[in-house]
Amino acid sequence: GEVVADATAAPSTIQSSSKPYQPYPVGTHLLMCQPTDRAWLTPYLCLLRSQLEVYSATESDIAAKLSTGGNKVPPVVGQVGIRCVHCKGVRHKERAKSSESFPSCVRNVHQAVRNYQRHHYPACPSIPVAVRREVERVRHGKKSQKSKGSAGNYWIESCTHHLHMVDGHGGRSGIFFEGTEHAGLVGGAKKTKGSRARGRA
Repeated sequence: GEVVADATAAPSTIQSSSKPYQPYPVGTHLLMCQPTDRAWLTPYLCLLRSQLEVYSATESDIAAKLSTGGNKVPPVVGQVGIRCVHCKGVRHKERAKSSESFPSCVRNVHQAVRNYQRHHYPACPSIPVAVRREVERVRHGKKSQKSKGSAGNYWIESCTHHLHMVDGHGGRSGIFFEGTEHAGLVGGAKKTKGSRARGRA
């Protein structure tokens, strides 16, 4: 259902459903954060993930992105991107940089969030003051709270198991919702030593 407007998410973003999965249609958008995040990630990362959504790009999404230029490999309809929930309704040219991205594979989602954290979050004028206060409060909270050592794998598993995101079929670059055109096999994302290490942010 619709998410209640609070300090963690935009009111138009939908939580992933617990009902049996049916392939998500083009245009679907889901909060990246999941109830299981708290068991694996720091409170800061949990809150950061609640500022983002994953979405299946429509023709208009792609046209708007291309209008800004600088796209080496344009996304295709149905490809899954990650974007800031607070400025997604703002014209692309008026957004702070790195407001959205299209990771080449599921294991690169964590890096996409890091890029959002470093480049977009500090500069986005659409993020409410209440959100920033809460993020800073959590960020400077208990220093002993760290992500678990296997958090890198969790970043992959939360994408594949909870959000039904899979790598493209036959080596195609990009992420797609399970069962949709261009989607590869479930479990196709590789779990590497590098991804485990990067999960400890």
